[in-house]
Amino acid sequence: AYVLRDLGRLGEARALYEHAIDLATEERGVEADTRAIHLNNYAYLLRASEEYTAARPLYEEALQIHVDRLGRGHPRSLLIAQNLAGTLSFLGLSDDVIRVLEESAEAADAQWPAGHWRVGSQHMAHGRALLRAGRTEESAGPLRAGVASYREQLGEGHDWTRFAEATLAVARIIQDGDTAARAEVDELYARLQDARDGADGMLPRAVQGHTQTLTYVLRDVGLKEDAERFEALLK
Repeated sequence: AYVLRDLGRLGEARALYEHAIDLATEERGVEADTRAIHLNNYAYLLRASEEYTAARPLYEEALQIHVDRLGRGHPRSLLIAQNLAGTLSFLGLSDDVIRVLEESAEAADAQWPAGHWRVGSQHMAHGRALLRAGRTEESAGPLRAGVASYREQLGEGHDWTRFAEATLAVARIIQDGDTAARAEVDELYARLQDARDGADGMLPRAVQGHTQTLTYVLRDVGLKEDAERFEALLK
């Protein structure tokens, strides 16, 4: 199914995923973890096909399986929760997105050492969701926690740190028009443009996903021109 999906033969992949899920039951001696993997993979296919309503319950079931077996803060649980949150975002359910990501941040805090990058990434995701929902003041705390974690664990010059700092800067721009924050966003853009120009007009793969995520934030907070210029780097 995975190979067929990558080949674009989605109908055949869908049939195989559905068959695998039907077979993956405890009555047939299949471990729950295996069923959760099939559910997550099939949900990804549905999400890629923009069938978000159909993908949601699959992600929810996969998440519950991992929570029951591994805990809410386990890397697999956190990953599936991120996938679920992305699906809920496409459905326009911002309150549900924030709830899922807040639960992830709380679970990561409880399960991982203070300041661990996994903790930071969950706080960043929660903060971005709050920011995109227009809850700028509430977003500052999670975003600062994420930035602090990345600076300590990954370093000042790491790509994750730079994008986290830029996201916090966006919140500062929206909240009080911070000119220093504006300079930080412009500096990141200049760095990415230089990286793109130095790679024959193609933005390095390592930062493409981060750049796309930042464009979503910029667009949703009303910084349309910034969103467009960062989006142009991906073309």
